[in-house]
Amino acid sequence: MSSVKPTFKERVSKFLVSLHEALSTVWSYGLGKIGLILLFAVIVISIYALITMPPGFIAKWNSPQTWWNYPKEAPPEWTRLLGAQLAKHEIVVLKGSELSIERVGRRQYVVFETTYPLDVDGFPQRINTSITLSRIIANKEISAKLVVVRPDDVVLTIGESPINLSRTTAQFISSDPEKTAYSYIAVIKKYKISQTIYSRELDNIKLMYTQAVFGVPKVVKVGEREKIVFEPLKGEYKIRILIPVTKDLLREIQRDGVKEVVITIVGQCYGWLGTDIQGRDLALGILYGFPVALLVGFFAATTATMIGMIAGVISGYYGGIVDESIQRLVDIMINVPLLPILVLIGAIAQIYIPNPWLRLFIIIGFLILFSWGGTAIIVRSMTLSIKSEPYIEAAKAVGASDVRIIFKHIIPQVIPYVFAVLVFSVPGAILTEAGLSILGIRHGLPTWGQILSDARRAVPESMGMWWWILPPGIMLALTSFTFVSLGMALETIVEPRLRRT
Repeated sequence: MSSVKPTFKERVSKFLVSLHEALSTVWSYGLGKIGLILLFAVIVISIYALITMPPGFIAKWNSPQTWWNYPKEAPPEWTRLLGAQLAKHEIVVLKGSELSIERVGRRQYVVFETTYPLDVDGFPQRINTSITLSRIIANKEISAKLVVVRPDDVVLTIGESPINLSRTTAQFISSDPEKTAYSYIAVIKKYKISQTIYSRELDNIKLMYTQAVFGVPKVVKVGEREKIVFEPLKGEYKIRILIPVTKDLLREIQRDGVKEVVITIVGQCYGWLGTDIQGRDLALGILYGFPVALLVGFFAATTATMIGMIAGVISGYYGGIVDESIQRLVDIMINVPLLPILVLIGAIAQIYIPNPWLRLFIIIGFLILFSWGGTAIIVRSMTLSIKSEPYIEAAKAVGASDVRIIFKHIIPQVIPYVFAVLVFSVPGAILTEAGLSILGIRHGLPTWGQILSDARRAVPESMGMWWWILPPGIMLALTSFTFVSLGMALETIVEPRLRRT
């Protein structure tokens, strides 16, 4: 009488019951609870990152133009709550209708204005503005000015740029050291500083032009020479964009001619995790690192472990020339120095392969190629033990095929061990990718290892920038701990003698 094969529904039900029992066993241990909670958090964050990341983020991450409007080397914004005297980063978006009209002498101006309160002993890094027109207004250019009205009522023109009235893309006006330094004569006169000192310190004012705009000049003596230094001038600043217009041009601008004006006061702090020396938002890099870390870890560990399991079972079950061939191959794989090979392959990929994902998968491929040997050796010894059991001989006696014996009687017994090895292998793959990145093997993806690599390459500028180094390091350690804690809990399934009574 032939046995009835279980239906697909019954197989799924049996799998879910087994999974529930395994998770319950893991959950019954303290480390298991921590590991499962952390794993759930990592998976949720990874899904969130994949959903929210904008298209082409990799190219944007590696393009300096993306980050020109962000502060450079800025610590997290929450450090202000701990007492850090850092000027805040502020972005103001004005609609085209939020304009006013002013007459200065014989000229008429359209004015867009916002305010910026400076209440700390720090200075913004710079001021950037952009103007976007709704439509083509005229086939000519006009010169727009960026003006700052200080709390001491001094008016400084700190930037000037032509605006093409036939363009509907964003056009930029930024604070300019040259323009600021030469208009700074008004501040020099107000605070009664010698013209001679001003002329001598002009280059210094250009270097520290944002401090000059937001500060009070003081003359101090350094050795035999007098220098100008700046102390923050606290209070409310007015940031204004002035566009000279004629009557006809004014009518066109008032008829929805301007779509929006963006005024960015680039501060000294930014976001949850700050920025690097290029102004890149490190929170985005850390967030994007979650799905990449899971991909690297799970793909490399799963593939290498499955190859090792299959090779070990075949080697142990068939024996003879098959066993000898596989074991000699394993000996070669285990004794080949992996790190130099990965460094070599990664260096070649950097030169000849432009696609960052392809570079990463080539590195993962070689990592898999040399990582399955250890699993194969242990699974082989387990298979040799299982192969000698009476029920295997009985299965052969009733005519069971080798494939059926392997999948029905051997693999189910080695799966718990293989699963534990898989979990322990995930952090190894993640840390290997991070280590290669730190060594300079760059695939181009914003991973935690890549962020640490950028920080290492930026020494000495990165010295003291703890927000650039600690978060990716903590993420690597926390992710590794997640899988190690799960692996330690899974040992109780693999080795029943470790279970609590």
